[in-house]
Amino acid sequence: MASRVIFNATDFIHGSELWVTDGTSAGTSLLMDILPGNNASNPAGFTNLATNVTVFSAKDTVHGYELWVTDGTTAGTSLVVDINPGTTASSPTLFTYLGGHKAVFSATDATHGTELW
Repeated sequence: MASRVIFNATDFIHGSELWVTDGTSAGTSLLMDILPGNNASNPAGFTNLATNVTVFSAKDTVHGYELWVTDGTTAGTSLVVDINPGTTASSPTLFTYLGGHKAVFSATDATHGTELW
């Protein structure tokens, strides 16, 4: 598989959403409209864990800002876990790659407050 970059971009149709590119115009497209319509999921904190695996924070209407993962395909993009259940966000940030498929990050839940995950 050719190298690709996952990034956040904004357009008037989708708002701020998840995009992918292989560095060409033809190879650049919306990967997923996580918060449909022109609302914004504001994906951020992109951190590569291993070849073709990237974690990031994004917002949807059911979970708020939570931990997501993508392999660069729509089918391979999903919420990992709702750390702070419901629409109250855990706001994962400060992702640090540890090797393999592991990273640490800061997130907030109702029981522990803001802690290292």
